[in-house]
Amino acid sequence: LGNFDAVLPPASKDALGNLVSAFSLMRESRKISESKLIAIFDNSPDAFILLDTDGIVTNWNDNAADIFGYTKEEVIGKSFNMVMPDRRLDLNPGYIKCYQKAENYNVIGVIREVVGQRKDGSFFPAEFKTGEIIFEESSAYIVTVRDITERKGSEAKLLQAMEVAEAANLAKSAFLSNMSHE
Repeated sequence: LGNFDAVLPPASKDALGNLVSAFSLMRESRKISESKLIAIFDNSPDAFILLDTDGIVTNWNDNAADIFGYTKEEVIGKSFNMVMPDRRLDLNPGYIKCYQKAENYNVIGVIREVVGQRKDGSFFPAEFKTGEIIFEESSAYIVTVRDITERKGSEAKLLQAMEVAEAANLAKSAFLSNMSHE
């Protein structure tokens, strides 16, 4: 980010002074804007992970640390593979293509359910959404991650309850059918 500590000459009442004043206002406005962006990134309710085009982590917010168990210092400069279970890539089809231009496979902007891996080695269901950020001459990726363990548990309980209800309904139908024949 920019250097906001550069010392400027005192503003005078001439054209140079006006330029220094205008530059000071622009610098302060940019500093506030960058501070807001950093605050949004750091305080998002989801995990935010910033990657370069090679899939190397360049930024990691506190929620990413909470979900995955790695501190920012442990992941910055390392491959995103460290939180994707290499041993179980079949659970994450095409995730590598997320960071490559593929003709028939585009995950940018698509919410996907994948399996993440925590620092302790445990796996968890996650919802990923990747966005591409294009700068003047380069690009990067921002990955939003949400741990959906609780949601998956609720879905499994609901499915089980539906199966029990269906079995009870079939048993009732069979009973009534038997009763009508007798």
